[in-house]
Amino acid sequence: MPQPKLYEDHAARSRHHRRMQKLQQIGPLAALFPYMGGKAVPAPVIWQRLGTVKHYLEPFAGSLACLLARPHRPHTETVGDLDGYLTNVHRALVYDPLAVAQYARWPVSSMDLWARHDYLCSQRDALAAQLTADHRFYDAELAGLWLYCASTWQGSGFGRKAGLRPQPHVSHTGSGIHARGRRDQLPRRCLELQTRLAHVTLLCGDWRETLAETVVFRTRGSVGILLDPPYSQDLREAPLYARETDCAAAVRDWALAHGDHPQLRIALCGLGGEHAMPDTWTAYTWQARGGLTNTKHHGRGSGETRQEVVWFSPHCLQPAHQLLLHV
Repeated sequence: MPQPKLYEDHAARSRHHRRMQKLQQIGPLAALFPYMGGKAVPAPVIWQRLGTVKHYLEPFAGSLACLLARPHRPHTETVGDLDGYLTNVHRALVYDPLAVAQYARWPVSSMDLWARHDYLCSQRDALAAQLTADHRFYDAELAGLWLYCASTWQGSGFGRKAGLRPQPHVSHTGSGIHARGRRDQLPRRCLELQTRLAHVTLLCGDWRETLAETVVFRTRGSVGILLDPPYSQDLREAPLYARETDCAAAVRDWALAHGDHPQLRIALCGLGGEHAMPDTWTAYTWQARGGLTNTKHHGRGSGETRQEVVWFSPHCLQPAHQLLLHV
């Protein structure tokens, strides 16, 4: 009979117990900033289907909306993203959350948005090099400025190049640091994220690196994988993302190649009609408003809705009373 894992000493056991207590007290969290195609809405369904997996992977991290919405105690978690600014934000929240909050708090202002965005664009390559050269490096100022711009920017093109001059949001009732009732709570929310992300593995690079076999199977037991790649470019208006890539088809192929593995529970996200999946996969459909995802025929602020889908692999859980449709 296998023996339970023993901690090296009493202090290590106490630290682990305190961390678990803090995580239970915090509970699920909302994403700190809006992100194109975020999965906060279907997150409860995704977690019902993945269950209490031993290892959770998310190679397209974005705002981490789904990870933060996890309703139960986390085990091993690994996330990745191609955008170095997202890695810097997540890393800075772990090391110095109050400094991030200090730099992020600023009134909504057109010229401040433009100036900060231009500065962020000028620092992108240098930041990526420093993040790669030293796993301890972070820049709390750039993280705070990025959060401010991400929450203030309106339209597409954010982070792509300097010189863009959009008007900022003037109404903030949704997500982001300017949302009603959130600005004064920013330091507390950053501290909560520090606790939540302290033991999450953050990778910066191509999605295939996060899904390498040595990463996927780093622990024994069930593995939950959320695949939320950028929408196919023929279904959206480009440019949309700071780091453009048209990898949706390749991600689907990876999901299909690994979907029958009994240890893996895979959730693949996309637009309605984007992927043709076999009958062994089940799909959950939901309606998202035009919002931040500048898809063709459903532009930002249009108020129109678009159908989004999460396809679940054969070994995902099958909770009762849940509507599952083949798409």
